[in-house]
Amino acid sequence: MSLQLVGSFQCEADLSEAIARAFERDGWQAETERVCRFGRIDVLLKRAADVRIVEVKMQQDWRSVRVALSQLLFYAEAYPDASLWLATPAPPDDASLAALQKHGISFLECEVSGVRAPAPVTKEEAEKFVTPAEASRMRGVTRSAISELIRRGRLRTEILYGVRLVYRADVENFQRAKPTKKAKAATKTASKKGKTKKTTGKK
Repeated sequence: MSLQLVGSFQCEADLSEAIARAFERDGWQAETERVCRFGRIDVLLKRAADVRIVEVKMQQDWRSVRVALSQLLFYAEAYPDASLWLATPAPPDDASLAALQKHGISFLECEVSGVRAPAPVTKEEAEKFVTPAEASRMRGVTRSAISELIRRGRLRTEILYGVRLVYRADVENFQRAKPTKKAKAATKTASKKGKTKKTTGKK
């Protein structure tokens, strides 16, 4: 299935909105960024008993397809009767399409007029980066902790076709910052106060 879109889309959110508006013109009820217990669904489409979940990617390389496949299978747990779709500006390779079909996922090609679809990154380039979710699993911390490290500049990021990715090397080699003398002194003072309170309580 293909969808004709006109415009310049800099990120997945822009493409998701365009897909939603296109389906609305065809009589569908469309919602973007639909929150479920497994995350945020890019586009949720409903028309009568027909429900579709669309995962949108600006890239169609093997890594993007792998991430999308995993996301869609989780979203299907929240909407077991929904059909699953991956939307990209150009078709993935045959092996990726076969993997999608094996799991019952259909492909929605977004034929964009006025702009050229981005060329897929190489496997070597893709291996340099991980998503914030993957970074949190690698470090055994929460997504918010990764976001904080990114905000503080402790983890470098790169935006590839509208998707913010973290350098894999930074995640693998990350080391906690050593506490400053001021922080050590504050901790020592707090510890002393705690001991004083305990002593006073015993009296």
